[in-house]
Amino acid sequence: MNNKSLRVIQHLRNTMESDWGFNPEESRCIELFARTGDWHTKELFKGCKDITLLEIDNKYESELKSNFPKAKIHITDSIVWTDGIEASGKSIREYQHKFNFVSVDNPLGCYGNYCENFEIINHVDSLLADDSVLLVNIVSKPYGKRDSIWNKKRTAFYGIPFVDKLEFNTILNTYRNILDKKGLTVEDYEYICREYAEETDYFYYLCLKLKRK
Repeated sequence: MNNKSLRVIQHLRNTMESDWGFNPEESRCIELFARTGDWHTKELFKGCKDITLLEIDNKYESELKSNFPKAKIHITDSIVWTDGIEASGKSIREYQHKFNFVSVDNPLGCYGNYCENFEIINHVDSLLADDSVLLVNIVSKPYGKRDSIWNKKRTAFYGIPFVDKLEFNTILNTYRNILDKKGLTVEDYEYICREYAEETDYFYYLCLKLKRK
């Protein structure tokens, strides 16, 4: 992790703890795209006692266990797993509406049948506690190689004609509307750049303080 990314995460944690009342020692935290957990999750969940990590690729399992020896680790498709929260299976139902902090460190662009966090965002409500924080990655301006499928999925998700760079109000209103339909109100937010490339601020964190209606 570079120094800028570290400072950004520290800023978010400070906001969560100082302004939003987030207590890491009393919170249940989950990362839905963990990979090895050493990019941002270690710093993001620093001091948290109850951590759950989901990762679809089993090649990262041993490193995940090494980085988070006390965490609950599931090698699984995050969307399939969250779908099962409200289905049968006691081991999955125990997670329903239990997490105070949900992080979605999704990849940029399309991967398999999915794109950014466009699918998973419709499933996280089953995880979120009544008072919670949701952190998602936002690609404000696609950078590098992209294809027509990515462009079409972004256009469909945000409900606007294709634009090279998304306005913040478009981003916030899109996520706010999705969560509102799931019974969650956005009480506060932070929107902060996490990565630059060639003087382009293309990759952001959107951190949302949520309350269930």
